[in-house]
Amino acid sequence: MNIFERYTERARRVVFFARLEASELGSDKVESEHLLLALIKEDKKTFNHFGFQQRAAEQIREEVIRLTKVKESKSMSIEANYSDETVNIMTHVVEEANAFGHNFVSAEDFLPAILKEEKSLAAEILRRHGFVLEQVRGYLAKSSSKHRREILTFAEKQVQFEAFLVRLETVAARIEKAVERFERPGEKTEENS
Repeated sequence: MNIFERYTERARRVVFFARLEASELGSDKVESEHLLLALIKEDKKTFNHFGFQQRAAEQIREEVIRLTKVKESKSMSIEANYSDETVNIMTHVVEEANAFGHNFVSAEDFLPAILKEEKSLAAEILRRHGFVLEQVRGYLAKSSSKHRREILTFAEKQVQFEAFLVRLETVAARIEKAVERFERPGEKTEENS
C-alpha cells in the first residue's frame, strides 16, 4: 500500500509544497521546516484560528532561512528524499488521523504531527509562536465537524472508486485470458482434429 493512498488532495499538496520548499531553499532532503512552510501555505484556516496572521507566516519563513543553510535553488527531483524527522512526522500524521477515528489523512493532521516531533526545528518554531500540542488537538477535535467530515467523505469515495477501478482491471484481465482459451473461428483445437 502506498503511504499517500490515505492522504486527501490537500494533504498531498502539503507534501508536494514541502518538496518544492526544499528545492527552492537548496536542500537535498525534505526537512520538518519545509513541511511547516508548506502547511502554512495549504492550511491557513487552522493557523488563523490561533491568531496566526500573514506577518507571522513571513516571520516563520525568515526564521527558517536564518536557522538553516540556504543554498542555491535546486530542481525538484522525481524521487523525494526525506530526513528522518520528516519520516517520523509523516508517521505521526497517520497516527493523528487514526486518533481522530479518520480513515484518511488531511492537511490539518500535519500540525499536531509536527508538534509531536518535539526536537524538530519546525516544532521549536511553532512553540515559539505559541502553538501547544494539546490545544491544537483540542481545536482539531472541535473542527472535526461537518466540513472536515465532508472532506474525508469525498476522499473516501475517491479512494473507493480507485480501488474499484483496480478490481475492474483485474476482472477484465481474467476475462481476456478466458476469451483467449476459447477457439477463434478458423483455428483448430485438439477436439476438432
